[in-house]
Amino acid sequence: MPSSPTSKREEAILPKGTVNKIIQDTLPKSVSIHKSTKEFIMTCCLEFAHLITAQAAEMCEKESKKTITHEHIFQSLQCLGYSEYVGECTVAHEEYVSHCKMKPSKINKLKTSGLTMEELRKQQLALFESARNEVYRMDCEQNGTSDNNEGDK
Repeated sequence: MPSSPTSKREEAILPKGTVNKIIQDTLPKSVSIHKSTKEFIMTCCLEFAHLITAQAAEMCEKESKKTITHEHIFQSLQCLGYSEYVGECTVAHEEYVSHCKMKPSKINKLKTSGLTMEELRKQQLALFESARNEVYRMDCEQNGTSDNNEGDK
């Protein structure tokens, strides 16, 4: 039975730990917050995310696009009267893009290594064998046995 948009919306949740950390970081240390209030804030955060996303989806659809981008989110914030957040969101997006550029890509590593997949596989197997030998050597040292019987593993 396919799920309706309403049931999907009800199933959606935000990471409680993240929201709780934001709440705790925002409040003074001397202030505590009741559990039901935390749950209410979670509901409000989720509703806000749905509101922005729905507006962004509408804008995306009007442009005949299939993917919501950061620009759609920024436009949604402005359209819904939250333009004061666009600056912070822009900075956060730029930091994310810069972080992604600095993060090493596994695909690029493979392409720039100059090795064939077979050569890379042989290197990997050699590393595994080296690691096994190192673990065996460490076990022998711990148990006080010599590693002269390495062939008897």
